[in-house]
Amino acid sequence: MYKADLHIHTTSSDGLLSPSEVVDWAVRKGINAVAVTDHDTVDGIEEALRAGEEAGIEVIPGIELSCTYRGEEIHVLGYFIDWENGPLVEKLKELKEARDSRGHKMVEKLIEYGLDITVEAVMEKVGEGSFGRPHIARTMVDRGIVGSVEDAFNFYLVKGKPGYVERYKLTVEEGISLIKSANGVAVMAHPGIVSKKGYPKEILRYGFDGIEVVHSSHSEDTVDEYEKLALKMKLIATGGSDCHGVMKGGIPMIGDYTASIEAVERLKEARAKREMEANANG
Repeated sequence: MYKADLHIHTTSSDGLLSPSEVVDWAVRKGINAVAVTDHDTVDGIEEALRAGEEAGIEVIPGIELSCTYRGEEIHVLGYFIDWENGPLVEKLKELKEARDSRGHKMVEKLIEYGLDITVEAVMEKVGEGSFGRPHIARTMVDRGIVGSVEDAFNFYLVKGKPGYVERYKLTVEEGISLIKSANGVAVMAHPGIVSKKGYPKEILRYGFDGIEVVHSSHSEDTVDEYEKLALKMKLIATGGSDCHGVMKGGIPMIGDYTASIEAVERLKEARAKREMEANANG
């Protein structure tokens, strides 16, 4: 049975597995295709593509952009992007600088709050990746400040808590436009976790090509709800684990939540159409 995990993060953003390790685990778990969709960066794609070619597994170049809609954080997935596209690379550089600045400010707020944490300790977690809240949370766990990553977020790192700093985000329209300008296919990520339940239907009219139906946070009822919505709105129904490399019994959840071969073929068709339109327009 064909399986494609279309939502995976690596050490290039806030994942625990390198792009090569992601490919290795996908092979070990019998996955046919994986999409590297790091937050606001394409830095892991080249390594993943090279590893995929060596391993004989399809690697889809992707991204996950953090966007906003009426005060709600909305994530926009992009698939089959021209990841070396100039305007895309420039915008991602701007986003990385904003993300790094925010991360430093959050750590400084936690220090002022009296917690035993340093920027240097967090940067060891970040490595060559893009600074994110999970890096701060994992550092807090290692230093015994909290018992889990979830506690770090719930008590310190979400809106209204001592370490929170608002982040610069693209609007949903800007995110979709950026992906399409790189000939990519735009998909709304995990609609089931959007707190304003009416927003997904509103937002999908902004030009999305698809919607993430299967996701590790979605219940069976949620999957059923968005499968029907995708059919009604003629959108591509995708799926993925949103794996960040956390191990359960020594195994990451890569491939535990997947999309069908039909979904991947439809993404490819949408990508080909977008590229053809771009060429026709000069």
